[in-house]
Amino acid sequence: MQFLQQIKEQRKAREVEQVLPLAIFSAYADALTGAQPREIVQNLSSGFSSLSAEMEKVYRAIERGFPFELAVKKVDSKSVYFKDFLSELSALQEGLSHSNASGLKKLAAEILSHHRSELKRHASKSGLGGLLFVAFGAVMPALFASISLLGSVIGFSLTAVEVFIVFLLVFPLVNALVLVYLDYTAPKVIV
Repeated sequence: MQFLQQIKEQRKAREVEQVLPLAIFSAYADALTGAQPREIVQNLSSGFSSLSAEMEKVYRAIERGFPFELAVKKVDSKSVYFKDFLSELSALQEGLSHSNASGLKKLAAEILSHHRSELKRHASKSGLGGLLFVAFGAVMPALFASISLLGSVIGFSLTAVEVFIVFLLVFPLVNALVLVYLDYTAPKVIV
């Protein structure tokens, strides 16, 4: 049960990180126009999917009278970049001047750089996945068919039902597993 909770939290963190660069650039633009961090949080509490839900929690806490720093600390996210973003907003709230808004721009650039490296890493994994897909979709069934045809000669025989099950269940199931693995490991990023 705890394992499923961890997977759910990781998936949520990935969803937050997917839109985080756009949200940070939006916050950066708001900060340059002189908006207060409270207004920035309010603007981000809609239109950014999972990130908006987290920002809504922060905004509600601020509305209830919590200090900005405490409201930000109430958010429990597995995303390191999201925590960095919230700390940048806290720094803006503390009045460290609007020139610190450049920290938001640097953070967004860092996240986008990280996303690019994830995409490059995934490209090599997907090449291997493609080879596995072809192997289990074409090569292995062909080898299995030749072995099942020549099996009686070498003392290995299969019934028609066994061959039928292998071709209609085993090989498609293995191919489906390869595709699910590729989809699960694919980075959900915006570049």
